[in-house]
Amino acid sequence: MLAVGLVASCSSGDDDDDDAGAGAPATEPGAEVEAAAEAGVLTDRECDTAALPVVSECFWLEVPENRAEPDSATVRLPVTVLQSPAADAAPDPVVYLHGGPGDDALSSAENWADDPILETRDVVLFDQRGGGLAEPSLTCPEVDAAIIARFETASSYEDDRTAREAAWQTCRDRLVGEGIDLDAYDSEAIADDLESLRLAMDVDQWNLFGVSYGTRIALTYMREYPDNVRTALLDSVVSPDSGGAAYFIESGDRAIAQLVDGCLADSACAAAFPDFATAVDRAYERMNTEPFRGEVDLGEAGGVIEIVIDGSDAIGGLFTALYEKDLIPLLPTVAEGIASGDYAAIPAIAQDGIPFAIAASDGAAISIACADTLRVLDEEDDEMIASPGRNTTLAVENADSFCDLWDVEPVSNAFHDPVTVDVPTMVVAGRYDPATPPAGSEAVAAALPNAVFAEWDGIGHGVLFSDAPCSEPAWLTWLADPSVPPDLACAADAPPPAFVAG
Repeated sequence: MLAVGLVASCSSGDDDDDDAGAGAPATEPGAEVEAAAEAGVLTDRECDTAALPVVSECFWLEVPENRAEPDSATVRLPVTVLQSPAADAAPDPVVYLHGGPGDDALSSAENWADDPILETRDVVLFDQRGGGLAEPSLTCPEVDAAIIARFETASSYEDDRTAREAAWQTCRDRLVGEGIDLDAYDSEAIADDLESLRLAMDVDQWNLFGVSYGTRIALTYMREYPDNVRTALLDSVVSPDSGGAAYFIESGDRAIAQLVDGCLADSACAAAFPDFATAVDRAYERMNTEPFRGEVDLGEAGGVIEIVIDGSDAIGGLFTALYEKDLIPLLPTVAEGIASGDYAAIPAIAQDGIPFAIAASDGAAISIACADTLRVLDEEDDEMIASPGRNTTLAVENADSFCDLWDVEPVSNAFHDPVTVDVPTMVVAGRYDPATPPAGSEAVAAALPNAVFAEWDGIGHGVLFSDAPCSEPAWLTWLADPSVPPDLACAADAPPPAFVAG
């Protein structure tokens, strides 16, 4: 639950150079974009059969690092195709687009073991450029070390930012020294990688399943290659026109306000915590006055360390906890407990939260986030970074706030236009999502002429992975016949969180 404002899923577009990036040139909204990608080269890759849930094929996809450069280096992306056992499996697989940026798909391949999608069609997993098992890797151990060090001392916001800037600079200098073209890592390049994979696999059309940052890849691909998409499921949307520290922090504040409203609308929660409207502020103030000091074991991520957790760390932890459906009902009790001086839950939270905060490939995350975001950053972001109030942890962890230092070329102007292609699309969101507010997902759906939108109560970030009622059956029924819009009426009946009162 500790802050991972990380790049998370909230990155977006940027600023000059219409030709910058590896993707499509600037166009009018909705205009067709000429395909930029050619088929990649597939070579065999040994499958880790112990980690795979079903019979699978494993490949490397080789593509140019920078498609605009004739002598570009090569990027290798690991691909795993989970094969349907059905004798008459559908020819259009589902391709899963993971979140991040900078996360991966292959490390969680076992989670697809019992997925009913495999009853009818294959599932394609791949790690996006720069992250996971992709080569080159843009990991930044320098930044990971700075994240851990931040929680070991009580330091000022200014000192934290200075230390993080130094870590980012050291990582950038190293990656550039290794010959990596950081300008080649953005959402348009990843969408072209996806097209290179489709061509290499000789797939006519496929179904996109994007979650969090993966929805931005899906939207970018839909704009550039609409004829190659049979359906698209967009879960917890990171729209192309969103991003920046202000958007990220305001989104978290909105989710915390939803938590307050949800508790006070629940008779048991309101009776147990009649002053819950001020609980988060009281917890913040107490932990700033009396920080938690103790020992946690981070395992392989860092061993046993002494930590100091203050009020802004608690706000960051609350932000991250709102991702998880199963944690949301506990949060009023945790917040009120901390406000009263009960810190018993903090060691366990830190033990899980800090390793989670360093799990992504930092170099990929910031390269992609900044290339996508530069054109949407404005004075509000500068003001938020200069004075984030209780959100200092989120401001330090937000990659967009270090874009001047990272200095990568922005994506094309067209990247930020609404996507308006006529692709059958299902868009879903959770009420308590701290990173991708439902209003943003709904706006994306409204721009798509063949889209259906629904929002679930009691859900944070990632509707289908949260087993939101009826979400998966509705998707599977629609996947079988996308000519009939998905029936998402049941979302209106989703129960609110069963808050644990005391």
